[in-house]
Amino acid sequence: MKLIRALVAEAGQRLDRVTAGDPTHEFAGALTTAWYFLTDQGLFHMVDAGGKAIMFRGRSTTDHVCEIDAP
Repeated sequence: MKLIRALVAEAGQRLDRVTAGDPTHEFAGALTTAWYFLTDQGLFHMVDAGGKAIMFRGRSTTDHVCEIDAP
């Protein structure tokens, strides 16, 4: 939740709710958990990869919105 809130703030949006987690999401050739959430601007998802939390629009893996460091 902390990473999602930080990403949404970085993107200048307002979080509505987290909707689902997908533990079978593939990103950069590896399985990871994607967290889906709604903001005042629609559906997005986040992956935590390589020390970064990355926010994508909808279900896209190429429509990158923003990223932050993920400790």
